[in-house]
Amino acid sequence: TTDVAGFAAASYLRGIAWVPVPTTLVGQVDAAIGGKTGIDLPEGKNLAGAFHWPAAVVVDPAVLATLPESERQGGMSEVVKTGLLAGAPLWELPEAELVRSCAAFKAAVCLRDPEERGERAILNLGHTFAHALEAAGGYGAVTHGRAVALGLLAALRLSGLDTAVVEEVLRPEPVRVDRERAWAALARDKKAVGGAPRLVLLDAPGRPRAGAEVPEADLRQALDAL
Repeated sequence: TTDVAGFAAASYLRGIAWVPVPTTLVGQVDAAIGGKTGIDLPEGKNLAGAFHWPAAVVVDPAVLATLPESERQGGMSEVVKTGLLAGAPLWELPEAELVRSCAAFKAAVCLRDPEERGERAILNLGHTFAHALEAAGGYGAVTHGRAVALGLLAALRLSGLDTAVVEEVLRPEPVRVDRERAWAALARDKKAVGGAPRLVLLDAPGRPRAGAEVPEADLRQALDAL
């Protein structure tokens, strides 16, 4: 919702002020933070969009009390991603502190690199695979949270790191989507260079590395495993 509203605000009259009030966990810890707005196209995730920072973001963790468990679990994928980037078990914090810590981490990265010309790319950890799975499923078969959980699993495997936290906290299960469509979406990822995907991997928790090249055979194996 914040992506669509933000994109409309960026486009109308070449940009009007907007204030997102996210009422989901994924919105409060990630989607509503940082000024990225966009919509999905059949060819890939977020292919039409704009950087359009909101005037403010109003976040009230109390509204999460009525969030369905499935939606909360989906939001936890972004929490785990942020914790892996920060090198801290943010997923273990009480909910209000968890929201504040994740939002603060993302906001700090985005303020240092507002248009993703450098450091901000680390926030895509797990998302290259996730977006490919979502696109291959027509944006209906695979939820964003489930796709990110699987993407984090692949990123940790390719990084040679322990996958226990993803498996224990997020419990990702493989999805059934068209493999070739997923592979084509992977190649169209906005971080790809010359049709070759560039990944965010981890040298260790808290030590992300953006722009990582991975052999095609390894990429396909990692994608097939999801």
